[in-house]
Amino acid sequence: MPDPQSTLNPQASHVILTPDQRLRVFVSSTLQELAEERVAAKEAITRLRLTPLMFELVARVGWALWYFWWNRGYHSEAGQWMQAVISKEEELPGEVRGRAMFAASVVRFAQADFTGTLSLKDRMIDFMRAAGDRRGEALALTAYGLVYTHLQDAEPSAALLEQGLALYRELDDKWGLAAEVKQKQYLAQCLEGLVGVAAA
Repeated sequence: MPDPQSTLNPQASHVILTPDQRLRVFVSSTLQELAEERVAAKEAITRLRLTPLMFELVARVGWALWYFWWNRGYHSEAGQWMQAVISKEEELPGEVRGRAMFAASVVRFAQADFTGTLSLKDRMIDFMRAAGDRRGEALALTAYGLVYTHLQDAEPSAALLEQGLALYRELDDKWGLAAEVKQKQYLAQCLEGLVGVAAA
């Protein structure tokens, strides 16, 4: 039986990688290639000290980098930047306010501050709807479905996941649909675990 680690090695020609494994190889190698750019960006933003003219730029960068931060664990520095941005939300254009709040909520979630994300939920979704940001709205609904799953609150979790799923279907967003299915499966597993604990 091959070494499990070898299945993630793109140089191992004798191993056939599944699509999921190929994606993980791509994401991992891409993030490593971006390491120097991350350091340069961090130094540049630190020097600028988030002057008012930079709030919108950092908000947009936060939206672009939230998945990178999530995977690489740069939650402390990301949290500082995004907290500074959303504290000045009135200086942001309407179309990026919701996205900035989403990036801030992702960082809080990654730090296991699940309840801390809830204060951003309603305004975030309202801003995205007002801006016509349907993909952002679908992503936010899915994310908060996961938040409520971790809070072991099944009813709002299921409702938000269903709303997100409906939007992803309208958008024909294959990535979003796959993420929704995964989160619904995770919710079902958590519910089964809670039932098992209660019955024990």
